[in-house]
Amino acid sequence: LKHLWAVGIPGEQEMALLKAVRQSLAINEHDHGIMERSIRIETYTETVRKMLETNGSSTVGDVDATEGLRQHLGISMEQHVSTMESLLSENE
Repeated sequence: LKHLWAVGIPGEQEMALLKAVRQSLAINEHDHGIMERSIRIETYTETVRKMLETNGSSTVGDVDATEGLRQHLGISMEQHVSTMESLLSENE
């Protein structure tokens, strides 16, 4: 699931495969949603962390630099702010 979101929005084939895996592992839709949300946030955090390490906070502080990624992963502005605060406090 994490790999699918890291490389792009899962398509119909990927979603069908995920559904089959969920059913075989007896993971209900609610639990899958929780896991997917967590993975999206984790993927976003890891990507922004790499951006900070590579380019510094000025690039990540620019909303345009992260807007596409936020939209792609369905990350709210509130979650972005929380992620940034957490990552910047790690670097202090």
